[in-house]
Amino acid sequence: MQELLSRYFVKHLEVHRSVGAFDFVAQQTDQVRGRLNQSEDALKSVREKTGIASLKEGSVALTTEAAKVQEQLNAAEADLAEQQALVSQKADSGAKTWRKKKPGDEKTNKAKVAGTQAKIETLKTRLSDIQRRTKQLSELAPQIEDLERKKEMDEANYKYFAASLEKARIDEALDPSKIPNISAVQRPSPPSLETKKRNKILMGLVGGGLTLGIALALLRGLVLNQTVGRPFQLETQLHIPLMLSIPYANGRFALPSNGSPADPGALTTQRRHPKLAPWEAGHFIRPYCDAIRDRLGLYFELNHLTHKPKLVGVTGMSEEGGTSTLAAGLAASLSETNDGKVLLVDVNLGPQEVHPFFKGKPAYPLNKALKPSDSIASATENLYLATVGSPSTGGPAQLGLKKFFDMMPNMKASDFDYIIFDMPPLDQTSPTWGMAAFMDKLLVVVEAEKNNREVIRRSYGKLIAERNNVAVVVNKTRSYVPKWLDSES
Repeated sequence: MQELLSRYFVKHLEVHRSVGAFDFVAQQTDQVRGRLNQSEDALKSVREKTGIASLKEGSVALTTEAAKVQEQLNAAEADLAEQQALVSQKADSGAKTWRKKKPGDEKTNKAKVAGTQAKIETLKTRLSDIQRRTKQLSELAPQIEDLERKKEMDEANYKYFAASLEKARIDEALDPSKIPNISAVQRPSPPSLETKKRNKILMGLVGGGLTLGIALALLRGLVLNQTVGRPFQLETQLHIPLMLSIPYANGRFALPSNGSPADPGALTTQRRHPKLAPWEAGHFIRPYCDAIRDRLGLYFELNHLTHKPKLVGVTGMSEEGGTSTLAAGLAASLSETNDGKVLLVDVNLGPQEVHPFFKGKPAYPLNKALKPSDSIASATENLYLATVGSPSTGGPAQLGLKKFFDMMPNMKASDFDYIIFDMPPLDQTSPTWGMAAFMDKLLVVVEAEKNNREVIRRSYGKLIAERNNVAVVVNKTRSYVPKWLDSES
């Protein structure tokens, strides 16, 4: 029993801590530190070229020095003019008598003129050098400002990863006997010499049953179950970075607190009779969409993606993974930042159906929506809705790769700032594989306890092989222990 208890503590620690987290965070920290060193070296090189330590202070110093030298130059030129006038006046008088009386005065005046002229040339050379340095500083100012901003961002990222590295180091060195969220209520006691044979058999059966139960649980969790159950498995077992995890929300996904009762068809019921649209502020998904919006903004900034519109695809590994809800919520979140107009495109449904979140809102065919926005009405402020297909198709339609490629010029010419695509799941015949390469950012939704780990690994590898712009969101995560015991809550 004591051995069983010890092994359970060890296995509990393996399950609830991020195995390999230290190596992963250490690698990320080294990469961020390397980028920070590069930024600092580049900034140092530019500063040495200009001979200043600070852009603002250097600019002020050069301006002040130029004004001072110009003032000295003006004074010297005034003195020179005065001295030359005096020499000319005495020469015009031509008084030989004066020359005989004061033969050294003329030489003294000419010496003063020559000295003043030399001083003026020196001041002009100095002023020219200051002007050259000022021009050089003006030309390098944008580069210095960009490097300073990059250095500040790299410093912030490095501080964040350094803190994460310290936490991972503690987690890596944690002793099983010092686990904070589990303890033994009673340690097993040695058997008594007077214990009856029946009690021994009974205790043996209980211990065997307990061992068998734990073994079966471990077998199911570690061997038989091949799905992603908890977010940390994505990073530790598949080595895929996690962008965000979204909880299951008491048995239903993306419903407000006063939504419909949960049942096996809760998602379908929500699509047909929604209480709140995902673009409304009280919807369950909105805080998570706001977080994704902020991380997308940072990604675009770090990668210098300034073109418009920016194309963001949202896809998943299964039909009911929550892709449509996430896409609609993200589009609404982006539209509220006042950064421009947002178009939400449903690639899944044909013209005879209505997007589950378009109920009561105008949705237009994509080719019409890409025309100037004054020809279509918005669902909410800055948010426009579109579907794929045309009224003549008579059934579900999908946006083929060639058709999507042909529409790219119209997308680039549109006046939208963001276009969000609610894309079909990643099955073998999905058009999403071809469209993904055209996205500026692709969000892949993994449904917890539903999607196979091997399928996720292969799909992610295929996507980043085409273009390394993929972020993964784990949806409908569940916790089977109290919140205060859950290390990921």
